[in-house]
Amino acid sequence: VRMYERALKYASDEMRNNREVVLTAVHNYWYALEYASTDLRNDREFVLAVLKSTLKKPRDYTSGGVRDFQTQVSLFVGWGLRKASAEMRNDREVILAAVQRDGTALKHASMKIRSDREVVLAAIQQNCVALRYASAEM
Repeated sequence: VRMYERALKYASDEMRNNREVVLTAVHNYWYALEYASTDLRNDREFVLAVLKSTLKKPRDYTSGGVRDFQTQVSLFVGWGLRKASAEMRNDREVILAAVQRDGTALKHASMKIRSDREVVLAAIQQNCVALRYASAEM
């Protein structure tokens, strides 16, 4: 997974369920999260570890339309939450970790979390556009 970005796609179920292997793959190629086992994507501690991991500065992705590192971070966080379970999108700590990296990740949170004042404020502090995703009550 360090040498070939998409190696996890072709890995065994055992490797796709191995935390260290998947975190290494995600660190090097954030789309690799798609190939993690369902168990890992639904594991709270694993999802938090992914969201808090250091994203490797990308190579030049201009041909793919991704031009800067902040865009990479935003895509990484959003992708991670889209691939997480509904339970993870309703987990306050998970969403708080996500919006601290990218405020617009609030759009992937449950409506309950979108009404949480602290989470919404953290999201807005990171990116004022996040206000768009807060509940109407806010």
